Amino acid sequence: MSTPAQMSRFIFWGTLNTGFSLAIYWALLFLGLPIWFSNLIAMAGGIVLGHFLNKHMVFRSRERNTLIKYFIMWGFLYLISTGLILLFVRMGSDKFLAGLWAGVALFPVAFFIQKLKVFQA
Repeated sequence: MSTPAQMSRFIFWGTLNTGFSLAIYWALLFLGLPIWFSNLIAMAGGIVLGHFLNKHMVFRSRERNTLIKYFIMWGFLYLISTGLILLFVRMGSDKFLAGLWAGVALFPVAFFIQKLKVFQA
């Protein structure tokens, strides 16, 4: 499968999934929950939806046992994402926008890890 076609699908489906995750993150922050917890819950929701979308819609993978690799990848990305959010907030960014910036920064990293390691497409 060609990388440009996969990247186009990843951008489309990833944008929808990122919007879903950001809506959860912002809603939880609005309710007064801490950044780390809001990010954790938002990422968990995004992981569940994202695994389905990326496996079936983006990479069209027939690989078995991808869910565990996907969770491991996102555990790693969660730590980086939370660190980036806290860094952006410390640098003066609004905590709502910091989640968006962290997601944008991790977008290409997530694509290539999934393509090469998770779904092997």
